[in-house]
Amino acid sequence: MHSAPASRSGSGRRIALLAGLTVKKPGFRIGASFRAAFSDDGIHLVTVGKRVTVWDVAERKRVASVHPFSHELEADVSPDSCWLVVKNTLGDVVVLERETLAERIRLPAKPYREGTAIRFSPCGAFLVDGSWAGDLLVRDATSGQVVFHEQVGSVRRLDCSRDRMRWLYTAEGMGLVTRLWPFEENDPVPIPSAASRLDCGWGAMLSDDGALLARATGVAIETWQVDPENGHWEQRGRCEVPISGSGYALAWHPEAEIVAYAASGVALLLTADAAPIWWAPGFEYGCDATFSRDGDLLAVGDWSKGAVLALDQLDLIA
Repeated sequence: MHSAPASRSGSGRRIALLAGLTVKKPGFRIGASFRAAFSDDGIHLVTVGKRVTVWDVAERKRVASVHPFSHELEADVSPDSCWLVVKNTLGDVVVLERETLAERIRLPAKPYREGTAIRFSPCGAFLVDGSWAGDLLVRDATSGQVVFHEQVGSVRRLDCSRDRMRWLYTAEGMGLVTRLWPFEENDPVPIPSAASRLDCGWGAMLSDDGALLARATGVAIETWQVDPENGHWEQRGRCEVPISGSGYALAWHPEAEIVAYAASGVALLLTADAAPIWWAPGFEYGCDATFSRDGDLLAVGDWSKGAVLALDQLDLIA
C-alpha cells in the first residue's frame, strides 16, 4: 500500500512535494478546462472551459474557440481529427467541424437529458453516450438518428480505449462492465473481483489492452489486474490520496506503465502498482487528465488553470 503525500513510499524513496508548478516547453497553460481531448494525429487539443477551444499543440497556442450553448462539459475529437462533439450538463449535444467550428448537427437534451461523457465510435460515424436515466445510446454523427439503444440502469461513467474498441461503463445490477465494439454484436461483461463486482466509485479507467483497471474509491486510488484464466480481478496496488471538490479523472498511459490522476488540489502520476512517482499540488480545481496518443504529453484539466505537461520534463521518482 502506498500513501501520498507522504514522507516515504513503500520502497523507502522520498516523495517530493512540489511547491508550485513550472510548465516547461513543449508544455503550455490551457486555462479553465473542465475537459481536455487530444486529436488522434496529435496536432490539436480541444478543451472545454468558458468556451470550447482548439489548440495547436506544436505552436502551443489557441487557434479557434466557440460557445455553442451554456454549460459545456464534455468533448471528443473524431478519429480522423475532422470533427468535434460537445455535450453540456443538460445533455444537449452539438457536432462541429474542427477547422471552422461550423455546426454540423445539434441534438436536444430531451428525452435523455443529463448523462455521461460522449465519444466518437472507432469509425467516427457514430456518437456514444449514456444518461443518468439509464440509456446507453449510439447515434449517427451526421443525422443524430438513434441506431442502438439499451436501458441499462443509471449510467454514471462511460469511456473507451484509444482505439475505441473497448468500452467501460456502469450498468444496473452489474457494476462496472466492459464491452467490445460494436455493441449490437457484443454483450457487456461485468468486472468481478474475488469478493464482489467492482463499481466505479468516484471514477474508473481501463488500460487500452483491458488488462488493468484504475479506480478512485473516495479515499484512495486502486489498481487492479485481471486474471486471464478466470476473468476475476485482483487488487495490484493502492495509494491513499485526497479526493474531493471539482471533479476527478483517471487516465492510463498508452504503455500502461503509468496512470495519471487529477482531482481538486492535485495532479498525480502512479505506477501500475499504485506507487506515486510524481505529485503536483498546483491544480486547485483539477478535474481531468488525458495523455496524448503517443504518451509524450499529459493534459491536466482544471476549472481555473489547466496545463499540458511534457513527461520528459517532469521530475519523476525513479
